[in-house]
Amino acid sequence: MKRILLLLLLTSLAWARPVRDGHVEVELVAQPGTPVAGQTLELGIHFKMDEHWHVYYKNPGATGYKPKFTWHLPPGWKAGEVAWPVPQRLVIADLQQFVYEKEVLLATKVTVPSDFKGGPVKLSADVEWLACSESCIPGQAKVELQLPEEVVPTALFQQATEELPQSTGNITLRAWRLEPKKAFLEYPGDTGDRADFFADSAEANFDSAPVWQPGKGLEIPVQEKEGKLQGVLAIEQAGKRKGLLVDIPIEAKAPARPLSNPVPSVPTAGGNAGVGFWSALFGAFLAGMILNLMPCVFPVLSLKALSLVRHNQDGPKAHWTQGWVYTAGVLVSIWVIAAPLLLVTGTRSLGWGYQMQSPVFVTLLAGLFLGIALNLFGLFEVGEGLTRLASVAEGRKGYSESFWSGIVATVSATPCTGPFMGAALGYAVTQSPLVAFLVFTSLGLGIAFPYLILCGVPAARGWLPRPGAWMESFKVGMGFPMLAAMVWFVYILANLLSAEGLGLVMGGLVTISLGAWVFGRWGYSTESSTRFKGKSLAALLMLLGLGGAAGVAYSEKYGHNRHVQVAHTEGGLTWEPFTPEKLDELRKQGKPVFIDFTAAWCINCKVNEKLTLAEASVIQAFLQKQVVLLKADWTQRDETIGKFLASFGRTGVPFYVYYPPNGEPRPLPEAISPGIVKSALEP
Repeated sequence: MKRILLLLLLTSLAWARPVRDGHVEVELVAQPGTPVAGQTLELGIHFKMDEHWHVYYKNPGATGYKPKFTWHLPPGWKAGEVAWPVPQRLVIADLQQFVYEKEVLLATKVTVPSDFKGGPVKLSADVEWLACSESCIPGQAKVELQLPEEVVPTALFQQATEELPQSTGNITLRAWRLEPKKAFLEYPGDTGDRADFFADSAEANFDSAPVWQPGKGLEIPVQEKEGKLQGVLAIEQAGKRKGLLVDIPIEAKAPARPLSNPVPSVPTAGGNAGVGFWSALFGAFLAGMILNLMPCVFPVLSLKALSLVRHNQDGPKAHWTQGWVYTAGVLVSIWVIAAPLLLVTGTRSLGWGYQMQSPVFVTLLAGLFLGIALNLFGLFEVGEGLTRLASVAEGRKGYSESFWSGIVATVSATPCTGPFMGAALGYAVTQSPLVAFLVFTSLGLGIAFPYLILCGVPAARGWLPRPGAWMESFKVGMGFPMLAAMVWFVYILANLLSAEGLGLVMGGLVTISLGAWVFGRWGYSTESSTRFKGKSLAALLMLLGLGGAAGVAYSEKYGHNRHVQVAHTEGGLTWEPFTPEKLDELRKQGKPVFIDFTAAWCINCKVNEKLTLAEASVIQAFLQKQVVLLKADWTQRDETIGKFLASFGRTGVPFYVYYPPNGEPRPLPEAISPGIVKSALEP
């Protein structure tokens, strides 16, 4: 009778008893079989969650914490690492979380000591977890198990094994960095939106979920300091989900990916693929020289021409000095503008010309060019003291003018990109700070080079006319290009501010004009008291006008007054607003897509739109091939557009890309012609 009771007691102890705490039930289970000395035994904590509740993966993501286990095993028994099945991604309020829902078995292998003699063994573990749904509730339980007996169906461990991530085997994975906080994971085969990645590190970047980029791979958010990609690549195929263990270095640059049918003279999809250090330096220098001929810089050319005429009778040394001071102004301003692109985290999405997305900056430019125009009209003259304020050569009149002319030329030029500029800048922002600094410096030297040659080469100066009475008329006439530039900046503001805000800024510009008139009328009086009052009132009016206009622009930041893009028709063509989702939808439908990345402040964009995209043969080609046209307006700051440009190695607009049906994207150069566009549309 005693033996029967003992057998019944052992049998009852052999079955683990599930323990419930809140919305989670946990149970300690063991793989069927008898423990053998010197071998391993598989144990597991089996979680069952109520509907809509979940527990967390070993890397919980942005919130939560993983289940914790404290094992209580007989002497000599050792528990190994927990095997974590592939989790699911759950996003709540933009927080990325990695979880298990319904049920999960977290298994571990326990080593049985070599001196184990057999017989009943009691195992237990203290378990802690966090269960969440609309609220989060910590849970804990002590689970126990008596061996040996068959305590759980074999299928439970088989299913858990199938859910574990596997080695990549003969599958080759490759990771490369797109920008400081973005990396691509290349995986052979087309997994589309069915791919996901779960990092091992709890300090990973959880800003967003990975996004599949056709032809590139899985775009994964990473920390800037990460040199390796470690985690699990989850892939859903044929209705089944499998995981691959990932532990590979993140390479610095993307490989060149030639198009299946590239267009002649058109860069590859990589944007800056194939651009080397020396070609980037030369391209940046050549792009800088070409910028002098762009409409963006035309108003400043009049100032430079006037300055050259004024100093044509000076000696050779003075000419060279003027040229180098002007070059210094160009370089200083180019470094200041480029600094955020190189130093601020994640600035690949800022892009070249980013300063023109600031209504405050554009307002200050409008005030500057208005002041230059009024000065050229003779409404007031800047005194010698102000002229010397920024002089780089003490006591030498005119050097500060050259320095500030260089700054104005650069500020006017940078909103535009020209031929060779996109590839060079795209290369620069992917390199080390030193290399990027050299590329931007080469761009600045290119901008200054034509003026430097005119200053230093006597034969070039021989082409210039001699000073004379005509210069006063020429000076006044050159004020009108300054006014035209001011009008252009006001047009840009019309795309950044509300109607009321634009009206107030215009009022500020009128106040500046009034201050300039007061300065010219009474600021040069022979009576000291009148001169003091005139200058004081003029300064007050100018400060009120410029400060008030800038204040209005600041209060109406582009983030608070974003105009909604809508579909519109131009020349018989319908342009729809660009979004990545819209592009993906059209690509899945197999439709050809042409995207125009533009901005109201980009004169080159407007020239291309009027002379090329509105040309009759181009319109006919778009209509015949039934190309869907998308317009990405970057007038206001848009992270989505900035990141999309960065994926092609570009930092500014204009930019054009054509997606043929079921084919690789075909980027076009910044300066397009009807022939280039129509060639890109060919099969």
